[in-house]
Parts: sequence; C-alpha cells; structure tokens
Amino acid sequence: IMAEGGSLFHKANLLQLHTMRAELLAAQGEQAAAAGELAVLRKLSQEIIGNQSPDSAERDVRLERGDSAVREVGLVTGDFDAVRASARASIQRLESIRSTDESIGARREVQLRFAYESLGKAAAEEGAWIEAETAFRSALTFTTERTGNSFGYTSVLTAQLTSAGRRAEYQTWLAWICAHSDKAAEAVTLATSAREYQRSQLAKVGDADMTLRLAAAFAEIALARAQLAAGASATEARANLAAAEARIAGLPAEFRATTWVKQVMAKLEKTKALTP
Repeated sequence: IMAEGGSLFHKANLLQLHTMRAELLAAQGEQAAAAGELAVLRKLSQEIIGNQSPDSAERDVRLERGDSAVREVGLVTGDFDAVRASARASIQRLESIRSTDESIGARREVQLRFAYESLGKAAAEEGAWIEAETAFRSALTFTTERTGNSFGYTSVLTAQLTSAGRRAEYQTWLAWICAHSDKAAEAVTLATSAREYQRSQLAKVGDADMTLRLAAAFAEIALARAQLAAGASATEARANLAAAEARIAGLPAEFRATTWVKQVMAKLEKTKALTP
C-alpha cells in the first residue's frame, strides 16, 4: 500500500493497518511499540483530514477514522475514561452532521456505530451501567448491512463480523449490562440469543476461529450472569461457566495472554465468585 502512493484511499488503508498493529501490540503488552504505531496513525489521520473546512461534514467523517482508531487501542490498554470522553465528543459531532450526500450519510452511520460501541464497552468496564446500556441500544440500531466493513475502521476482533455477528456481540454486552441493572429477564433473553448464534457459527467454522471462540465464551458468561440475576440455580450457571472455561482453555497460549482474553477472564472470575 505504501508503494502505491499518497491518495486518500491508500492513506485510509494504511491508517487501518497501523491501527490494527497498534491494537495487537497493545494487547500483547508491547506498549512502547503500540505508542509508536499510534503516533503514525495520528499523523495519517491529519493527512486524511487534509485541507477540509473546519465546518465541513466531509472533514467530520474523515476525522472519525483517526478518533475511532485511537479509541480501539484505548479499549485494549484500559484508558476507559479517555475512550468515553472521546466517544461522547464524536457522537455529538456526528449527530450534528446534516448532509444530502449519500456517501457521507453512510459513513456517518458506521462511525456513529463505532462511537456508540466504544462508549458502551468503556462504560461497561467501569460499571457505568446506564451509559453503557444507552450506548449499546443505540449501536444496535446500526447493525444493518449498509453499515458493513467497507466504510471505515474495524477492530482486529471484529474485522470479519457480519451484521448478524455484530448484533450478537452487542447483545452479549447488553445482556452483561442488563444483568447488573435489575433487568434480569431481558438479560437472559439477550444472552440466550447471542449464545445460540455463537454456537451455531462455531458449528459451521469449527474451533480454529479464535475470536469467535472468545465471543462464544463471553456469551456463555453473560448468560450465566443473567441467570444468576434472574434467580436461577447456581448449578445452571456453573454449566455455562464451564463451557466458557473450556472455550478459553482451548485457545492458543499466545492468544490467551492478550488483554482481550484477560478482560473476558475477569468477567468469568467475577461471575464464578457468585456461584460458591
């Protein structure tokens, strides 16, 4: 891509690659190297904005490429306050865009989804359940084919997700949140739907897809937490937790050492503590 020149298309692809590399390095604990990649992507982001007018809708959607990229890395490194502040600013900016350009409208939608998703994840990690729930309910409104992967940055963990897969991911997070917010019945419904979807996908592709196995493990954990909140027996919840542990145990050691897996493991341990 670098050899092809400096067009906007090439810079956008370079930004996505540098972001994914920064995200991977951060997840592996290589913070200095990740910081170097972040510096490159910030420079690319400014180049992508170019000489657009400050009040241009085109500038706003271009600016989001860089901002969403930095947030993805922040979710890995645990900079949740910074992620939430950035996401709130992005949502305010994107919701103020008024444009009749269909391309800008489509990119605005996908960038809003990214912003709501990162806000929801960061808020949930900090136990800000009301903000997290609102964010994920908003994100769920953008899980259509129109907002596919072709309009902007995508996380390493969600790069290959279909709209149905993305919806299942958001339902899992929302189930986890609702289980902590006195909405146990809804949490069970959401988690059951997400868990069945992830199981069906694993049945199709096998256990080689590490990110799918991790998503399936999180769905099992969210269902167990929801069941406990709904007053189900600890035995029922333990069965789902055991399934989650088995999926995680089967992951390669290198992947199990990443922040992504550690964050899911933390949720597993918190839920196990409720089932003595």
